[in-house]
Order: sequence, then C-alpha cells, then structure tokens
Amino acid sequence: MDLPQGLVPFIAVDMPVYRILLAARSDKVLDGVSHAEGRFHHTGQTAIYAATSPEAAPIAMDIALKRSTAARVIVPLHLTSTRMVDLGNEDLCRALRIDPAWQSAPWAEERSAGRQATTWRVSDAVRKSGADGVIYRLRRAPDKVLIALFGWNRPGRADLRIAGESAAWSPPSRD
Repeated sequence: MDLPQGLVPFIAVDMPVYRILLAARSDKVLDGVSHAEGRFHHTGQTAIYAATSPEAAPIAMDIALKRSTAARVIVPLHLTSTRMVDLGNEDLCRALRIDPAWQSAPWAEERSAGRQATTWRVSDAVRKSGADGVIYRLRRAPDKVLIALFGWNRPGRADLRIAGESAAWSPPSRD
C-alpha cells in the first residue's frame, strides 16, 4: 500500500466492545455474522459488527432489528488489534481511495434496488490493505462509535474475546 510519507495506515485498539445477537446464537458470538450481506460484507466475506458502548450496539445491527423480534442478548467483548482503519481519518481514506461519505451510504436500500452497496467499496479497499477492520460512525449517530472486523482470532489478526456474561436485551421502546 503506497501512502503519503508520515501517514500511519493503521491504529491500535485495546478496548471493550459490545455485540447484540439472537439469544439462540449466543454461543456463536465470536463466529461472525450469519447473514450473507451487510454494510461491510458480501459474497461469503466474514465480519463481526460491534460497538464501543452498549448504547451504540443497536446501531451496529439496526437493519436486523427491523427484520425480527426474536429474543436477543448483548455480550461484552474485548478487542485488541494493531491494524484497524479509522474511517474518520480523511487523509487515510483518500490514500486508500475511499470517499469518506461511502461509509454512510444506505446499503440496504441500494441492495433492495438491485445495486451493489456503496459501502462494500470501503470494506473491499480496507480488506485489501490488510487491516483487521474499520472504526466508523454513521451520519444519524455521529457520537456512537462502531466496529466492523474482517479478520480475528487467527495468527496475526485481531484478538476478540468474551469479556463478561451475556444479558437479555430488548430494543428501547419507540413511544
């Protein structure tokens, strides 16, 4: 990857993250997504979506929450990686040929219309760079920090571990 001199491509993280998933799949919390497509994965790619706070965790799976009312749990995890790309770093995005606006494109709407998701251009570029994943924010919740991991729990990749007990989780009421 050819980057401008002095531009650090990856950042290190050592932090708690939170993942919400179906209660029936709680024993598979480290296995990655169960659906074929998402904001940052497609065509058999692996991914785990999480958030840096319990309050942000529902945003990481907003589309899935709209599709199902099945019982869910929230699981505290711990992420350690030296190879994360912060999509808030516009210089790095430009160096990776990523338009920073792509991360917030309405991927589900694009897919419903039969188009390739714009967000996949982001994840494909980041995967090609060798990063473990991305740190991102969405326009509708810029104060919430989300994570998408592409490689974990293999030699040379991010380390993701369960950091506590899962707890029942319900979406906040929309009253």
